[in-house]
Amino acid sequence: MNKTILTFALALAASSLAPALAQDANKATAVVTPNPLEVRGDSVRLKAKITIPAHRKLKDGGTLTVTPRLGDYKYDKFTATYGPVTNVRKNGINADVTITLPFITDMIGKDIDFTYVYEAGGDRIAGEVDDVAKCCSTAGLWFINNVQYQFATIDTVRTKDTQPLKLLAQFNFPVDISKLSKEAYQRDVKAIGDFLKKNPESTITIRGFASPEGTMKRNVQLSEQRSQQAADWLRAKLKEMNYGTVLTKATFKTETTAEDWRGFKETLLASDYPDATKQKVIDAINAGTPAPETEKNVMALLGGKSKRVEELLQPLRRSIVVVETNKAMRPALNDKQLDSVAVAYISGNLQKYQLREILDKEEWLEAAQRTKAPSGKMSLLLAYYDVYREDYRAINDLAILKLVREPDAPASDGIAIVGGDDAIVGVGGDFDSKFKNDIKKEPQDVNAYKYKYKIKYDNPEETVVDFKYKGAFTESINLLELAYQLNRTDWAVLSNLGSAYMVIENYPKAIQYLKQSLAQKNSPQAHYNLGLAYAQTGQFAEAIRHFDQAASVEGVYYNRGIAKMLGGDSAGAKADLLRHTQALPDHAMGYYALAVAGARSGDINTISENLPKAIQRKKVLSDISQEDLEFRNFHNVDAFKKAADDDSKK
Repeated sequence: MNKTILTFALALAASSLAPALAQDANKATAVVTPNPLEVRGDSVRLKAKITIPAHRKLKDGGTLTVTPRLGDYKYDKFTATYGPVTNVRKNGINADVTITLPFITDMIGKDIDFTYVYEAGGDRIAGEVDDVAKCCSTAGLWFINNVQYQFATIDTVRTKDTQPLKLLAQFNFPVDISKLSKEAYQRDVKAIGDFLKKNPESTITIRGFASPEGTMKRNVQLSEQRSQQAADWLRAKLKEMNYGTVLTKATFKTETTAEDWRGFKETLLASDYPDATKQKVIDAINAGTPAPETEKNVMALLGGKSKRVEELLQPLRRSIVVVETNKAMRPALNDKQLDSVAVAYISGNLQKYQLREILDKEEWLEAAQRTKAPSGKMSLLLAYYDVYREDYRAINDLAILKLVREPDAPASDGIAIVGGDDAIVGVGGDFDSKFKNDIKKEPQDVNAYKYKYKIKYDNPEETVVDFKYKGAFTESINLLELAYQLNRTDWAVLSNLGSAYMVIENYPKAIQYLKQSLAQKNSPQAHYNLGLAYAQTGQFAEAIRHFDQAASVEGVYYNRGIAKMLGGDSAGAKADLLRHTQALPDHAMGYYALAVAGARSGDINTISENLPKAIQRKKVLSDISQEDLEFRNFHNVDAFKKAADDDSKK
């Protein structure tokens, strides 16, 4: 059974206009606002005044139970016991009810009914109020959900004339370093030796890390020992490979990280532990308790020491070697050079270890961001992440690539339709065939698959049955949560995380992260995303306030115009939608929304001017407009009939 969600506010009061004579309870009435019903994001919200006339069986102090039904969907009943209401037998009952119902597209074209039961003192009165209001005006679903994803910020090298030469390598050592095979890390050692040959007065910094289990004192010893062992091992390997002579002028330095909780969180979030367990462990790590207590709490949450836990700890026992010199500099690479290196790697002509020799860290990220093909961009980012595993920026960018099909693709002009041609339930890129291949069979659970709809394109013969699958975003959200754990103050990560949660319709989390993003940086992207989140939840004044701060984002005038229209500002809506059509004259829904704004303000001239333009660009809008409840007051008006006519039918 579908459940009524959110809040039900029920107030009962004696009717001041009760009839003098008792009436049959079956003549109860209900008045609903808005009428027709309106969709707001993922729900239908309404207020209903249910009036039960005076009746001899009505007694004071009873309980009224109301069950709403919309089409084939019967929702759970809700009950309120009222207090100091007297003489209901004579005065009857007025019940003011605020209801939020989950929206399913099959409701379109159906009427809302109410079943009620009043019980008091052993007596029971029951009845129905049918065909109270029709579902639905769907303009609340017309927002184009073109959320603004933000790639990570790069410390650009363009302002620097030269870069110090640098080489980085990572070694994951077993507990007994002597067990390393002779061939282990051969390529890395050779790269270091060749670098030292060319730059003998280099500094070799060895950073030793210890996994966080054990006492702090022991971990300090282990990390220091690991750094020294790595230095000794590297010296020996360089001599063995005939690079001994280059060591005379090189300077060795060691650094240590005794308890690598940051690395532990990273490996944990990438593991297959349940999400609830991951969050509890991360909360325990972030709690700020003393190290022994933190370890105890974490191990308890993970079920104690085990092979599975060891798989989390082993990658943390590592050493990173950085070889750099300030006496040999190279010019910063220009755009053409960056593109050339990227193409060489993507085509297989460069290896990953060569990339880290050629590119500075920031240059590598910039090369990835400059690459247009998603597959090439992904390849460069995965290679970068393998070298710089603690750089949250690469994780952020990988998540974005999984969130969008093609970052540079324009928004779709598709229109999702239900109920024959009764109503539009989606506009823009959110309703393309992006997820078609993710779904192999009919969904059984409406909570897992929020939308089932037809998509009609310009070719009227082409109809695609498609489903929007929330699980498609799980991997990206996990990556963004990992980036957030690594850096909780990066505005781009916070904005992206909020946007991802918005797409799966978790609006409270979306709003939470987007507000955090704006606290870090007053960016138009985050304002736009937050405006969308508020718009999708029916908070139009807040949506407009944030859209006002995002004038530079494409599509803002369309979405702000829809928000103003739904908020009752038809004049403001017309102004914004007119500006949108001037900027994007091929967007059919811009003209259609402008016509609807005209209908809401009783302006037949605006309808007559804009509806034909919408139909000219998207012919299916002719049939839709003649069924759309937004035009219900104009369906019999000759000027509307002429505007809604598809010339191709003549």
